[in-house]
Amino acid sequence: MRLSGVVDRLFTVKRIYWVGLCAVAAVLLGQEALKYSEKLEHAPTPLPDRLILTWSGDAKTTQSMTWRTDTSVTTPVVEFAETQDGPNFAKATSKVKGMSQPFETELSVAHYHSATLTGLKAGTNYNYRVGDGVNWSEWNRFRTAGVVEEDFEFFYFGDAQTQIAEHCALLFQTAFRHAPNARFLVHAGDLINN
Repeated sequence: MRLSGVVDRLFTVKRIYWVGLCAVAAVLLGQEALKYSEKLEHAPTPLPDRLILTWSGDAKTTQSMTWRTDTSVTTPVVEFAETQDGPNFAKATSKVKGMSQPFETELSVAHYHSATLTGLKAGTNYNYRVGDGVNWSEWNRFRTAGVVEEDFEFFYFGDAQTQIAEHCALLFQTAFRHAPNARFLVHAGDLINN
């Protein structure tokens, strides 16, 4: 029996532990490292991921967002507050309920959630996080457009298409080093191989 079959039968562990377990077992048994499953690598969990901000209304007073979880999350929510010095903003948060949409691929079924914040102040920084009320993303920040037009920088990325995981991270890192205050980014292309 292959090492991966033995490990599969003996342990039910989270993804991060699975990688470590396989690596240790392979070393102890003198075998080459095992390839981590793409299906597990990209599987949704109750923790929000693939968080994207966009506009669906006036950029001065609204902000829309989407994110992904597994299908156990059925009550998506956004928590947000105006940015303040220090962590006290978390005591003054507002909540907006989101909507969920199932999405099935060859890898899994996931829930994609969306919400739009309205009534925001123009030219203001907001902290926000998304989740289900128990499992949350990290706190993030956005700034609404100002009342007066102002210059700003943004990124425009072409169709990455191939070797996205291996090479796009380097492209993003380089872009942010050169323009650390960029306000948003635009992707051209479908960002898929098949």
